[in-house]
Amino acid sequence: MNKETAAETEKGRWIMLQAHRAFVCGDLLARWDRVGWKLEPGGRRIAFGSSYCNRYELWTGNLTVEGTTPEMVAPTSSIYWA
Repeated sequence: MNKETAAETEKGRWIMLQAHRAFVCGDLLARWDRVGWKLEPGGRRIAFGSSYCNRYELWTGNLTVEGTTPEMVAPTSSIYWA
């Protein structure tokens, strides 16, 4: 899925798969439904067309979650342009 010739939907599914794996295997569980969060402008929306990892679409970009500490935040932007 993560290859130069992959369609946007395939790339989105690869991102979702990695995020799902990190959620299942990670030791930190963020309860985003209990805190405020916002997606900064400049991201992208990828519609899967059907359910994938129990989701129908993926939004990519920089996400800010209230209550995070500097140690919990990536030191660089999470937006990668191919």
